[in-house]
Amino acid sequence: MKLAKFLAVFLVWGAAQAGAATCGNDASGFESWKAQFAPIAKAGGIGSSGLSALAGARYSTGTIYA
Repeated sequence: MKLAKFLAVFLVWGAAQAGAATCGNDASGFESWKAQFAPIAKAGGIGSSGLSALAGARYSTGTIYA
């Protein structure tokens, strides 16, 4: 359920913030994006374990190129 909530917040926020910081096709913007997204996720009801998971997430070049 928490993952579904996180994904829902992510998708809604992403659509609303089309002009905001993006990750790009390399890791250079990912940490900045996470820092900007975390308070939005928290405001959307994501708890501490979800926010910790976000903080620990690492950019995956393989996923981007898939």
